[in-house]
Amino acid sequence: MEIKELSNLIDYKKLGEKMLLVDAPKPNFKYVNGKKTEEIGAYTYVLVLEEFGYEKIEVKIEGNIPLIKPEVFLPKQSIPIKVKDLQSNPYIGKNDGKFYYNFKASSISLNK
Repeated sequence: MEIKELSNLIDYKKLGEKMLLVDAPKPNFKYVNGKKTEEIGAYTYVLVLEEFGYEKIEVKIEGNIPLIKPEVFLPKQSIPIKVKDLQSNPYIGKNDGKFYYNFKASSISLNK
């Protein structure tokens, strides 16, 4: 059976409301004709899902400026955040055949 919108089967509420940013955002550079450019196209944020067994996920957000500034981080500090419009795309790893997810969102902000 083919399921075209497999990502719609995921209940994102089960990931929990408490998400912690545990590292400064990392830039993702654009590629043109298979070659890396110096232009930033997105940032990746490493999150810990506090209510989902402290699992880590990486969330990619398009844009050339980080939505949370790297200077807000101190060593071994986690920051409560909110993610807007979280989505995922499942895939199977090439080397191990395991099931994985890529996550993306429209924005991320501090949870005050």
